[in-house]
Amino acid sequence: MIMERPIEKLRQLQEDIDKEHKDLMIECDMLQGNINRMMVTDDAEELLRMFAFAHKRLGNIFWANQIRIQTDKLENGNHGNDD
Repeated sequence: MIMERPIEKLRQLQEDIDKEHKDLMIECDMLQGNINRMMVTDDAEELLRMFAFAHKRLGNIFWANQIRIQTDKLENGNHGNDD
């Protein structure tokens, strides 16, 4: 088995981080779109759908950042709760 060189691992890690950030920003943009749609609709069913989508997207944003915070704490050796 050929081991990856450190620079290749770093490059792949950066690509993964960039993709996660891009995906999170797309989720934020979509949440804003759901909110915008809620502000202009006159359809009660659409309002409920947009609320449900916005709630789901907000949960995704929360969990992505929760994982980021926990990962940062582990990588920096901070295992306590300093919040």
